[in-house]
Amino acid sequence: QYCPMRYTDSLIREGHELIDSLNMLCVKIISSDVGYPISVYGTVIIGDSLDMKCNYIFRRDRDNCQHINSQGESLILTGPNRGVVFLGNAFFEIDLKIREGRECDDKQFNKALIDVVGSRIKSVVQRETVDSWRSEVELIFAYVKKALEGTIEIQILPGPASFCGKITVCTTDVSSHMLLYDSDVHGAIVVGDDRVIQLLRRVVSVLADKMLEFNIWTTSSDQDASTTHRRIEFTPLMKGAERDEITCGIYNLQVKVVWSTMFKG
Repeated sequence: QYCPMRYTDSLIREGHELIDSLNMLCVKIISSDVGYPISVYGTVIIGDSLDMKCNYIFRRDRDNCQHINSQGESLILTGPNRGVVFLGNAFFEIDLKIREGRECDDKQFNKALIDVVGSRIKSVVQRETVDSWRSEVELIFAYVKKALEGTIEIQILPGPASFCGKITVCTTDVSSHMLLYDSDVHGAIVVGDDRVIQLLRRVVSVLADKMLEFNIWTTSSDQDASTTHRRIEFTPLMKGAERDEITCGIYNLQVKVVWSTMFKG
């Protein structure tokens, strides 16, 4: 299995050619033949030029289902775990099931293989709809030309032991927000001794001449429950790490992005 940050400390030769990548924006449940609510588990994998099986963007077992209450809800994505290496061909493999009372009664919800061919990509944001078994699922992803990989770490500086709020990331050429953290979804997670926030996903691909933008929201605990919003941007680097500090509500945060190319060439 390939890891992120593979070349962040490598010697990058002058004239190094960057390769293309894909950012997974959304996996949406368009329709369900069995109605709602439903409890969904299984996997969604993206296979690329490096690895055909191990880059999960959604992975839940039967004891950790995601509850879908209505049409149009999206799966909570937890990947990819490294930048997608797109050399003209990739694929998505969907294998989703519905949990019933007994495991032997569980139903296949969606099962499909979707090819992504570079020559067919006509716009930055791509949509693929799959009607399979008992559901219709839409995959939305962005094509990132000449990309750099950013691996994200967010640390709470001295202060509260957990983070109540929401963190998303996007790129300046594609405004769709990718969810990194939301305490309304999975509760406020207590940070460890290193005070690093456990993110849902931490890797994003960025066009070399665009920016990586973080949006951070926190809600106060007083009666007004006022919301504070802050934005911070990073310029991609060929290698190395970049840090910046930001205050949002009662939180002082350090945002770190480790940059790497994705293919040595």
